[in-house]
Order: sequence, then structure tokens, then C-alpha cells
Amino acid sequence: MIGYAMLGTNQYEKALGFYDKLLAPVGAKRMMDFGVSTVYGNGKGAMLGVGQPFNKETATYGNGTMIALAMPSKEKVHEGYDLALKLGG
Repeated sequence: MIGYAMLGTNQYEKALGFYDKLLAPVGAKRMMDFGVSTVYGNGKGAMLGVGQPFNKETATYGNGTMIALAMPSKEKVHEGYDLALKLGG
């Protein structure tokens, strides 16, 4: 169900070195590199992203953090969005 989790960082290059070493023992490596964010995975499930917040402001405990839910189709994304709004989200 979880597609990926994203962690914000204010020290991107240092974070990459940290996660390269930390995730290697579980077979995870850099799967996607966007220049300001990188996604790690081992091809067996959810991935972990690390990068600068999208709004380019300082990463904090909330800014730069994201959880992505894996959905089977765009239609299900729209259904989920509409339901979230209906439920007060």
C-alpha cells in the first residue's frame, strides 16, 4: 500500500552518503535521481526518498516529509481524493 516515504534534508549530498551506506545492507540502492531528490529501493516494495523540500524552503519535521500511497489507477486516485474531501480532509 505504501509506495514510498520521502524525507526532507537541508544537507542533500551528506544525506546521500548516509543513505547509500545505511541502506546497502538491505540491498537498496539509488533507483531514481532528480538532482534535488533521490529515491532508494531494492525492487521488493516501498521505496525511500530523500531530498530538498519541493517548496525550496528549509526542511523541518513536516516540510519535506511525504508518504505516497500506491494506487492501481488514476481513477482510484481521483476517487480517493474526492472521498477525502467529502470526509473533511
